[in-house]
Amino acid sequence: MSMDIYAPAGSRVIFAYPNAGYPKDRELAAQHLKVGEIYIVSRTDVHRSITYVYLSGFPGLIFNSVNFEDAGIWNKRKLGGE
Repeated sequence: MSMDIYAPAGSRVIFAYPNAGYPKDRELAAQHLKVGEIYIVSRTDVHRSITYVYLSGFPGLIFNSVNFEDAGIWNKRKLGGE
């Protein structure tokens, strides 16, 4: 599972899948993000085989959507609701 690739600005996502995506995506995420932390989406850019995620507070950095989960879904899973 991963985040909603059409997530509107202001959506909350969790860096949940550090081993997903291309090597360069994993490296970038590992350098700047903490697993389990919540981040705010500023926008997404959907393409045929990848969706780029721009996060508030990380100007100039572009992440891969496969590294994230919607915060609401993640919380439900942790609480056993899904």
